[in-house]
Amino acid sequence: MSDINNKRLEKQWARDERVTRLHAAHPDLAALDKEQKKLVARLVREAIKDPDLVPGLDQRYQDILTQKEALLAKYGISSDVYQPDWDCPICQDRGMTKDGRPCLCRQKDLRARRYREAGLPDNAGDMRFESFDVSLYTPETDAADKVNRLKTFVSKLAQGVPMGNVVLRADIGRGKTHLALATAQAALDCGLSVAYVRADQLMENLRNDLYDDASSGRVMHRVKSCDLLVIDDLGRESVSEFVITQLTDLIEDRNASRRSWFINTNLKGQEIADRYGARLSDRIFEKATFFFLERKGSIRRLKGSNEVDMV
Repeated sequence: MSDINNKRLEKQWARDERVTRLHAAHPDLAALDKEQKKLVARLVREAIKDPDLVPGLDQRYQDILTQKEALLAKYGISSDVYQPDWDCPICQDRGMTKDGRPCLCRQKDLRARRYREAGLPDNAGDMRFESFDVSLYTPETDAADKVNRLKTFVSKLAQGVPMGNVVLRADIGRGKTHLALATAQAALDCGLSVAYVRADQLMENLRNDLYDDASSGRVMHRVKSCDLLVIDDLGRESVSEFVITQLTDLIEDRNASRRSWFINTNLKGQEIADRYGARLSDRIFEKATFFFLERKGSIRRLKGSNEVDMV
């Protein structure tokens, strides 16, 4: 809430400076504002001490308002000069409406923040389910079914239903990154927190995180705690004991806490096992649905995987 409070204070300070300049330019308005301020304080006091004086004071207050309106009209100044320039006039930048509900502006701010923190590439906006061309795949109905199942996967995640995980296998240029980004953005639009990262960049970030005292494990905490983790192009990173240890820790933790992940890769099932060893490959296979994308050819499931139904 501190960012909201700071924003409101900045708006109010800007208003105060604007009114100060107004008073310097128009002393007659300054005199009326000063009298109005004193009158408000006196009205509060007399309402308790001597209520009989209140009607006369209230009449004087109305007279001041009338005089101010006339002067503002004379100088061509809007009465809005006395109000902060709120970004959202509905909630006055509080983020909450009067009935205690999150304001639409706050929802937009939170959505924008989720997108900033997700780590999506600059071209992600074009990568949506709606722009995924299923006609490039044969049979087309099989590709369309995969897209629909991924939509359901996201929808149920947003409802709090544990949905397991997804491994999307395809050769280079077959659209796996498109579907990964489409899934990530659909999740963000549903209000879920998402971490999207290439496998090689993830390992570099984790390595820096490990040796940076100022970071204090923020990267690992982020990829472990987000609602949906999307790892792009598993197999792109150089394999080492560090990589296998970090990936195993990450996948085991997310599996145990039933937080879903989405991995796309060029690797086949046996290649995953050979590259990362039995322990990590078992953790990947045990709670994942495997998809295989192929253009202008038959679509087949990745053999040797423990496939589970998502829907």
